[in-house]
Amino acid sequence: MNDALLDSRGGRLLVGLAAGAAGLAGSYAAAGYTPTFVASPVERTLSRTMPGEIVTFAITYLGSLGQQLNLVTAVVLTWLVFAAGATAAILAGRAANNRVLPALGTGVATWLVTA
Repeated sequence: MNDALLDSRGGRLLVGLAAGAAGLAGSYAAAGYTPTFVASPVERTLSRTMPGEIVTFAITYLGSLGQQLNLVTAVVLTWLVFAAGATAAILAGRAANNRVLPALGTGVATWLVTA
């Protein structure tokens, strides 16, 4: 196997982003848009912690678009957290010169984020 992609900084980031997207897509495929979807708790937390002025603005001027923007923000944040976990596992595997650590670390990081 050629590790040329993982030898570059951008390649590691790209692999991490792809792994984050795969984790998010897998959660949606398994749960659909239900409370068990991994981005749902993030969306609820964003709704509850958003300052009142922003919520009032979103309801007044954006209507249902504000709710959709909240969902998109939650999905992007969740994707980035998954990607950060996968990238950290890849970097730890490279530092330890271990080929198993990235796969195992990504699985553990994904489980921790999901839990």
